[in-house]
Amino acid sequence: MRLLALANEGQRELLGNMLASARRAGVAPSLFRIALDGHDREAARFGSDAFHRMTGRKIRWIRAELARRPGDLLWVDNDVVFFRDVVPELLARSEDFVMQDDLNMPCTGFWRIRNRGRTRRFLAHVDGVLTSTGFGTNDQLAFRDVFGGVEHGCSLHLLDCGEYPNGRLYFDEGRTADAKIVHNNYLPTAAAKVERFVAHGLWRPDPGALDGLEIRSLPKLPGD
Repeated sequence: MRLLALANEGQRELLGNMLASARRAGVAPSLFRIALDGHDREAARFGSDAFHRMTGRKIRWIRAELARRPGDLLWVDNDVVFFRDVVPELLARSEDFVMQDDLNMPCTGFWRIRNRGRTRRFLAHVDGVLTSTGFGTNDQLAFRDVFGGVEHGCSLHLLDCGEYPNGRLYFDEGRTADAKIVHNNYLPTAAAKVERFVAHGLWRPDPGALDGLEIRSLPKLPGD
């Protein structure tokens, strides 16, 4: 299985923190494929036009990686911290999509994708939704709309919220005891996420985290 992660210039330190935590948890660095999305720091702000376009490039990169060679993928947002090596557990599940539960919908910030024809067709639909809006929405909302609105035949498993908590559950509600990872979402900016990691003792970035890793170029969108 390949682990994909993406950052722009405004998120590079977050990426280093995520990769360092994965290594400490025992996740093999050789599993990671990394993409760096230019220098637009505005893409680090949730909900911005640049952020929406970055999620469009993300979906196109996932599609390209699935088409390029066999094997499943795990997408890991750069604001995740690993406490355990969860790769074997995620690989063992049979569903097409295994995703963090973001409470109101599946989370495309941490999800394992089976490399099958129906999942590739599903992601083509997600890409189509993003394209049809002129990249005016994000990939998570597009996933939700496709999953509930298109005949696709894909199966979905939502991960346990205590073991795979989002930012609200872990940091605001204190559900930390069983956490295998934490996804530091529910904040709009990279700076706010760094501040929260620091406050909870989870900020240990590695400046050399990208050394020796395979760096990819993201697909272009119209207007790039």
